[in-house]
Amino acid sequence: MVKKIRSQTVSRLKERHAEVSLQTLCGLFGYTRQAYYKHLRINSKHSLEEDVVLDRIHSYRKLMPRIGGTKLHYLMNESGYRISRKTLFSILRTNSLLVRKRKKHAVTTDSRHWMKKYPNLIRGFDFESPNLLWVSDITYIKVKDPKP
Repeated sequence: MVKKIRSQTVSRLKERHAEVSLQTLCGLFGYTRQAYYKHLRINSKHSLEEDVVLDRIHSYRKLMPRIGGTKLHYLMNESGYRISRKTLFSILRTNSLLVRKRKKHAVTTDSRHWMKKYPNLIRGFDFESPNLLWVSDITYIKVKDPKP
């Protein structure tokens, strides 16, 4: 991360101050021109690899829209794209391709039915002390075959 910021800063300074040599700018940050150019070369290689990985991810997501990162990582490695899990997840995160988990909750009440619905009698009830109102609920549990 530091190397990336350092190279970006040197590039911006070189754009603004063309009269200053690249060797001087790199020297301000304590590294050589060779390291600067090496970082640029590696960075361009990674961006090309990222484009290939993104194309592959989009092809998998067309087939399976909610496929997660772990399965993507497995499929990518199986098909010959050797990529680390950390790199894959960072690519997914930067391109907003992470799949959010669905909430798992049981549906206990269905109020959108055709039968009579009773009004809420405690709405507007003023609670002044404990034990003024008691509420109960009936829960039905399905069983296979009740034995007589």
